[in-house]
Amino acid sequence: MKTGCPTKTPTDATVTGGEIGGKPTPQTCALTAAKDCDGHDIASAPANTPGECCALCTNRTGCAAFSHKAQDKWTGPMCYMKSACPTQLDADSTLTAGIVNSTAAAKLVESWLY
Repeated sequence: MKTGCPTKTPTDATVTGGEIGGKPTPQTCALTAAKDCDGHDIASAPANTPGECCALCTNRTGCAAFSHKAQDKWTGPMCYMKSACPTQLDADSTLTAGIVNSTAAAKLVESWLY
């Protein structure tokens, strides 16, 4: 990163999962800032960043998308895992919508079919 350049949160980005409980999560998630995946909630868990939320989602059976909330007046940063994200709603800057990459999504569909 160049020094002296302001850091900006991109509207669209990709993040690699990370690690949960010592297990690597190689899947990636496409992120869209200031968007919220509407409905389809399956679970929630604390997560400090959208990257941590991606790792949680890719390690949860049935999770194909998520909404990460950076702050909330009742809880700390949270990950809301979802089975799908057919609609992304405009949201404030504390929300980020994430979609698990197509390889992981294809495995999820395959698990439904067989």
